[in-house]
Amino acid sequence: QFHGAVFEFYRDKGMNANTFTNNRSGLAKSPYHFNQFGGSLGGPVKKDKIFFFANYDQQKNNSTQVLTPNTFPTAAQMPTFQQYFLPYSLGIENKVALVKADFNISERDRVSVRYNLSRYTGVNAENNGPSSAQEHTGNNQVNTDNIAAVYTRTIGSTMVWESRFNFVKDDEPGVANTTSPEVFILNGISFGQNDFSPRYTNTKAYQPTSNLSVVSGRHTFKAGFDINAAKADNYFPGNFAGSYTFNSYADFINNNPSKFVQGFSSAGTVAPISHPDVNEWALFAQDSWRVTERLTLNYGVRYDYFAYRQATTKNTNAGLVAAGLDTSKLATDPSNVAPRIGFAWRATKDDRVVVRGGYGIYYARTSGLLLSTAILQNGIDVLTYTLTSNLPSYPKILTTAPGPAAPPDIYVMDPNFKTARTQQISLQTEIRLGRGSS
Repeated sequence: QFHGAVFEFYRDKGMNANTFTNNRSGLAKSPYHFNQFGGSLGGPVKKDKIFFFANYDQQKNNSTQVLTPNTFPTAAQMPTFQQYFLPYSLGIENKVALVKADFNISERDRVSVRYNLSRYTGVNAENNGPSSAQEHTGNNQVNTDNIAAVYTRTIGSTMVWESRFNFVKDDEPGVANTTSPEVFILNGISFGQNDFSPRYTNTKAYQPTSNLSVVSGRHTFKAGFDINAAKADNYFPGNFAGSYTFNSYADFINNNPSKFVQGFSSAGTVAPISHPDVNEWALFAQDSWRVTERLTLNYGVRYDYFAYRQATTKNTNAGLVAAGLDTSKLATDPSNVAPRIGFAWRATKDDRVVVRGGYGIYYARTSGLLLSTAILQNGIDVLTYTLTSNLPSYPKILTTAPGPAAPPDIYVMDPNFKTARTQQISLQTEIRLGRGSS
């Protein structure tokens, strides 16, 4: 028997009250339109053997960005900035699809295969905000394809073996609405090309995992491994269009910047393209122990190791060498042991009062953006200069690097780097007040 459903969700400015910001400014309702629709269908292909499920969901969301920075120009200054204060349209369209098939090979063997698709487009969503003019943002996309397969094997009456393979392809381009230099007015508006667009990050990840669960008396043991190999292409021309900072609207009118930043790609390099690849290796083991009818303990340990693709350029500057800093080394931390423990205790003979708690350490990979910065910003591949004197005159930018008189910014990974970690602890008491409430 097949089962399916369709749905539609709709909102429009005609159904909404005006916002406080618009009322304060004497403006009418901003354009707004949200529409979400989709459907699903599932059922058997072969009785008791093969089943399928498919789902589609699409969202369209249109709104308006109103510019409300912390400070505004005076009435006399406004003609210079009027074009940057114009409201602009924001649009989000997201398409999500899923196709899944389950195969009962035998009473003990089962295979499941799933494909997910996601297509996201954001109009002026690259860097929008209440102080970001339309030319300071741009369009962006997130295009993701995911294929996953799961094999489950029941071994006897007390063991279950599960293996998974997951593949993800993700492309995320972003564009800029202008090529003019960026302008930051402190506590005011920003316009020009933002400092990270145009850009793209394209990744492919391959993730095999496997675990074995065993039930023995009051214990449920589980152990396994998790491998994730992520390959990335990252294009990030940070500040290549130039970026000016002005302390006030008056300083902009008088062309009196307080700071100028510009990045360059050295001749003969592939910058600003980097490959912040990472291989993640993890082992884990855990046990759920029902100590008594009223107390259950959960405890385990996980080990994570993150192996980063190394940079290819070593800056042999004498100062860096003397400080023991190597721009071609991305340090790894082998000490990522993560213990975890939790409990659930029924404090009364009935289930009227239950106390739960837990503690754990969790590790996270270093973000691709930080890795790319360490790979490229070595004073050779990408040269980024921050000037506070002898600045160019807006809207001009530098045609060549300033030279040794203005040394570039250099980012080096700490040789004693430690993986980012969080410690989480929780404790809660749940009390049943009466029938159907707690």
